[in-house]
Amino acid sequence: MRIWTVDYGELDNKRLLGQHYEVHMLHGLIVRGGHPWGGLTAVDEPYLWYVHGLAIKEMAMRCMPSGLDHKTPLPICSDKHRPIGETFYRLNDIKPWEVRFAQDRLDLVERWGGYYRGRMEAPSSYVALIAQYWDERLPAC
Repeated sequence: MRIWTVDYGELDNKRLLGQHYEVHMLHGLIVRGGHPWGGLTAVDEPYLWYVHGLAIKEMAMRCMPSGLDHKTPLPICSDKHRPIGETFYRLNDIKPWEVRFAQDRLDLVERWGGYYRGRMEAPSSYVALIAQYWDERLPAC
């Protein structure tokens, strides 16, 4: 499981739906199950609500049924919460956001077979990643 850190407009529909599903699974694992994951614990529940909200907002922008008529909100399970800003800082200490963004974009290019398939216009950082993808796969002349 993963939480994408790029703008969700950069995800294709498959990854966006997967993110929605996975945030529900992570909420169950971390908050309801009490199992830490990726630096997150039950007190980071507001961060999971935030990620869930981003996914739903993007799904609504794409007129996906789950975004327009959402029927699976995340429940409030914990009465002890860490402020979301603290979660962002803590996660950055574990792995800087710039590194997370770069890894996410590289993973997306590899999963998309060397192309960009997001909803929004591709950020400029994809140009080098796509070129690198094809340089590694095309035979030298």
